[in-house]
Amino acid sequence: MLAVVILNYNGLEYTTKCLFSLSKQTQKDFLTIVVDNASSQDPSEIPKKYRDIIFLRRDINGGYAGGNNTGINYALEKGCESVVLLNNDTLVAENFVERIQMALDAHRDFGILGPMIYSMKEPDKILTEGVLFNRPEYNGFFEVQNLAVKISEPPNIEKTDIVNGCCLAARKEIFDSIGLIDEQFFIICEESDFCIRAAEHGFKCGIITESLVWHKQGATFTSGYDYDLKSYYNARNLWLLLNKRSGRGSLSKGRFASRLQYLRTIYYMCCTGLENGVENTTIAVIDGVADALSGKFGRISKKRNIVVKFLVQIGFKFIYRVSIILKNFKRQLK
Repeated sequence: MLAVVILNYNGLEYTTKCLFSLSKQTQKDFLTIVVDNASSQDPSEIPKKYRDIIFLRRDINGGYAGGNNTGINYALEKGCESVVLLNNDTLVAENFVERIQMALDAHRDFGILGPMIYSMKEPDKILTEGVLFNRPEYNGFFEVQNLAVKISEPPNIEKTDIVNGCCLAARKEIFDSIGLIDEQFFIICEESDFCIRAAEHGFKCGIITESLVWHKQGATFTSGYDYDLKSYYNARNLWLLLNKRSGRGSLSKGRFASRLQYLRTIYYMCCTGLENGVENTTIAVIDGVADALSGKFGRISKKRNIVVKFLVQIGFKFIYRVSIILKNFKRQLK
């Protein structure tokens, strides 16, 4: 049996709409598991309205990683052969479960699958296709892999490096081989680590080249404070991901090149915050780097290594001022 795990965190409006779309599936033989991630909202209306689902409530917010691991563990204990992780701010096609099950059955050489993700606001707009990670020829880390829509019988699959965590289907064998999602990430980059770990153990990742999911996009990080949190986790978890996965295999940048690209990326994130007048974003990025270098992962903590943070701040300010001086010097030469 296939299980669909949906994580709810103060998102009753989104979760109930997602469950309604799941209730209209052409294939009825699947298990729906909703995990409430210690919401401050009362989520009791979910199991009251949808009595055929499994509703699990956590006492502590474990982020994307911890919350989904709760659902995954339950599904595996119940003997499910595959688990689909589905964001609560999504709507799915009526044949969503059917097509994913068909793809899993037809392509046994793929361990992780996910569909193209479309925009809920603009239903014909593709938000996410495949993603290639840390390729030597790409000046960055996450390279969009443009794929053509192709609907076929059985569903067409295109190989990729990373399947978007918005909708990710994984076989039981993968969890047996590599374990669950790494909770050090809490949120952001965790699906990248999971997919790359799976690939290192011989499991291929693929994209189902048809529209099955429509994503609200941005529902997790809505306010300015949330955006700063996103910047923090981006900066911190990218370092963790590179520490764990860079320099492995012929298709990846080496460790030195990866860290150099990381510094460029962090510098760009900090400068963007300053130039847009959003100093809190720059501070959040610096905090993320400081915690990464201090080995502090999981849920964000207010406690920070002051010495490391001070050194990171000094380093950024020095590089920033030098770059300003060089820019002014170039203007004078012109």
